[in-house]
Amino acid sequence: MKNHAGIVLGAGKGLGRTICHRLNGKFKCLILAGRSRENLEVTLSELQKQAANPNAELVIRQVDLTDHDSIATFVESLKDVEFLLMLPNDAWIESIEVRPCN
Repeated sequence: MKNHAGIVLGAGKGLGRTICHRLNGKFKCLILAGRSRENLEVTLSELQKQAANPNAELVIRQVDLTDHDSIATFVESLKDVEFLLMLPNDAWIESIEVRPCN
């Protein structure tokens, strides 16, 4: 990776927030995206306290993946994105759809 920018969708809580902690400092810019600005601000505050890389930029982008206008606005705001992790709320896969790789 060239370390331009990474995005974590679902960064406001749970697994998304945890992954943000692991990625903190690994990109020039880490974009924390999700529906709840309040939750994203909590994640941002935690990451700033971590101070993994003082030169790395942490950015909040509010986006609702059920709203086409919200998605369009979000996509238009992106530049040099190298990594995207999407953790939509209430996402699940039927067990019949999961197949082992081997």
